Amino acid sequence: MAATSLRKPFKAALDAAGIENCRGHDLRHTRATRIVRSTGSLAVAKEALKHKSINMTLRYAHVMDEDLRRGLEISESRNSPEVSNN
Repeated sequence: MAATSLRKPFKAALDAAGIENCRGHDLRHTRATRIVRSTGSLAVAKEALKHKSINMTLRYAHVMDEDLRRGLEISESRNSPEVSNN
């Protein structure tokens, strides 16, 4: 966590909650993962986190087995939108 004014309150909150081994930076990974899970879009997470490269966002957003399963099910659905050849 860059801002020294936040370090002590953040540590105090973690201690009060009994949370060990958590850095402020870990919250960015959590946020990226939640954005991708809720929107299905790495591009949205990239913009929200102000990453210059989608490759960096890929490092932050963690795909869960459930997300992969849902994506595969959706892609096999017969109700998928038709793609126009026009």
